[in-house]
Order: sequence, then structure tokens, then C-alpha cells
Amino acid sequence: MHDEVAPHYIDMIDQTTLGHRFIKEEFGITPRIGWQIDPFSHSAVQAYLLGAEVGFDSLFFGRIDYQDRAKWKDEKSSEVVWRGSKSLSSSAQIFVGAFPDNYEPPKGFYFEVNDDSPMVQDDRNLLDYNVQDRVNDFVAAALSQKQRLRRRAVRLR
Repeated sequence: MHDEVAPHYIDMIDQTTLGHRFIKEEFGITPRIGWQIDPFSHSAVQAYLLGAEVGFDSLFFGRIDYQDRAKWKDEKSSEVVWRGSKSLSSSAQIFVGAFPDNYEPPKGFYFEVNDDSPMVQDDRNLLDYNVQDRVNDFVAAALSQKQRLRRRAVRLR
């Protein structure tokens, strides 16, 4: 993804092209989904550039305004079709979504320094073997996130 802090249109194109070229050369694939972890607003050109020009099927934001998040949560509308231009119609639209808790993984699965989320202990010889418990916790977290959506599928990060 390109720089997110008010870039010029040509910088958006150059940076996205450079990133996609790297991924294609290193991994042999072309990205179809974007994730903007820390956006600081978006211009209408984003929807057009990332949908019609780059070929993304969808785009997800790691952070959105707290008022938008509250509204989307209440309306179960954290996924929408972003229409970037009335004059370009469907060629300037892209499916977008916001993760439920900004940058954070589901509660209980944040494995950073000084965090108290239980680690997954997958050695059956250990007294604190907990794979089934952690799987059950993760499924519960996914079902909790599903309550914020209108559709049946759940996306996790």
C-alpha cells in the first residue's frame, strides 16, 4: 500500500506499483485485497485507484474515526461499498471494511510483550496443554465479531 498521509495522486500510483511489483517478483502473486493499517483519511481517488486501477476486490482499514466506528457497530455496517465518484459509477467503487478493534486482534490473542493473553501450549506433555481451550476461545471471538456484521462470513486478522 502507498503512504496514507495525504499523498499526491502520482505518489499513490508510484508507491502502489512499486509494492505490487515487489510482491509479484518475490512471491509470484498479485495482491487483490488491501489493508491500510493506519489511515489518516482518504480522498475520493482512493476508491477509484485501488478498485479500478489497481484491481483490488476489497480494502480494509485498521483504524477509523471513533464516531464512524460507533455508528458502524450500531448499524452492523462495518463493511460497505465505497463509491469514490458519481461520474465514474461502479468503476470507482470498492468493497471496504473496518476491523472491529482498530489494530487489535481478538481479545485474548494479543501476544505482545507484557500482555497476559494465554500462550498456546501445544505440547501434550506439558501440564498446561491448552490447544482445545485456545481453539474454543478463538471460535468464540470469531462469533463475537460476527455479531457486528450483517453477512455470514467473518474476517479475522
